[in-house]
Amino acid sequence: MRWFMRIQLIVCIVFGILRCPFNNLVQSQVKQDLETYFPLQANKQWKYRFAITQMGSELTGIMEAKTLPKRQMNGKDVIPYVQVATAQTIFGQQSEQTIDFYLKDKSGIRLYASQKANDTEPKLQEKSNYILKLPLDEKTRWKHKEETTLLQENLTLDVESRIAAIDTTVTVSAGNFEHCIQVVTKGRKIKSMKIGLINYGDAEIKFEESCWYAPKVGLVKSIRKEQSNHFLVGIGGTMMFELMSRE
Repeated sequence: MRWFMRIQLIVCIVFGILRCPFNNLVQSQVKQDLETYFPLQANKQWKYRFAITQMGSELTGIMEAKTLPKRQMNGKDVIPYVQVATAQTIFGQQSEQTIDFYLKDKSGIRLYASQKANDTEPKLQEKSNYILKLPLDEKTRWKHKEETTLLQENLTLDVESRIAAIDTTVTVSAGNFEHCIQVVTKGRKIKSMKIGLINYGDAEIKFEESCWYAPKVGLVKSIRKEQSNHFLVGIGGTMMFELMSRE
């Protein structure tokens, strides 16, 4: 799963040279608490509200997520993260389950594999697909791939994620969360829209996502935006998740 308004860390400047000691303390603590921002312990539970907006219409629903006990996959310890999204549509209530498998290594926490309801087994993900990467400071960037979900077809884009802030405050249904880390991901792709002998020109696809992670909680909010300038690809839309409760 991936999932955003930037509130930068306030840095004290003394005579334009020295950073305040508090800033150094915050960065030191953040570097040592990677799993605090993305809990991997078994039997954790979260409940989110989501809203998908496309062409002026909005679909809302609930996503419930939980972690299962650690298991082995290809000789590696991974944490299963089960997500069940439920929404009321014109066809009645619809539910979809996805199981993501996360791996913690010396570089960070990454999505190792993912299994959708119609998959017979988990599908391995790109090795560069990190959710959070060390060091947890505002200089950290990493490149990976993302797949669009709000266009007429799922397209794979090259994107870059960066830690935009390490001490933001986020307010959602579950409450007010301080000292959050914000990760911003952006990407762009040009796709030729040639069908047979007919060339419909090029489509420009833009992707942007912001995610906020709170200490001892995990993901509290995410906003994903996908845009296209071509009718064959679709105009895209916005998807927002916010935390309602946790256990």
